[in-house]
Amino acid sequence: MLFNSQEFLFVFLPATLLGFYLLGRVSRQAAILWLILASLVFYGWWRPLNILIIGPSIIVNYLLALPPFPLFFEKKLLREAVAGRLPESIRTRRKSPLAGDPLAAHLRQRGIEWPDKRTWSEEMESYVDTSVFAARRRERPSANVEAKIRPICLNFWLQSARRVRYNLRAEVRNG
Repeated sequence: MLFNSQEFLFVFLPATLLGFYLLGRVSRQAAILWLILASLVFYGWWRPLNILIIGPSIIVNYLLALPPFPLFFEKKLLREAVAGRLPESIRTRRKSPLAGDPLAAHLRQRGIEWPDKRTWSEEMESYVDTSVFAARRRERPSANVEAKIRPICLNFWLQSARRVRYNLRAEVRNG
């Protein structure tokens, strides 16, 4: 069945939509099941063997999408792993989101070498206009910490990438 065929436009599509809306009033699960069955009919209309191809694919994708509940529900695996290492009140407490960004809070407390005082790697000029940092020298270090962290991290990464050189001959011999 093709999308532009008369049997699709005047029989299959109206029946599918009507069934979806009528079953949707009764139950959401029933409407979803109706769409799944209609999809299988659509795929199998031209060649019924196609159901044997798409059926296992649907089942495998569904099973892979299921969470591994017993071990990860309420962090059970993690809580079991740290039993005896953490106090019980901490180990069994409920999950709660962080109040803010821990890195930014740490940098606000300690103070770091901000971008205008840094030595930049040569590659940095192709990514960041470092002259902007000199203009922002008067800002408090705690102001806009998140925006200031990014170029510092990039600079650190570029400098460490330059320091790490691999001896490919030694790796080939050992591998």
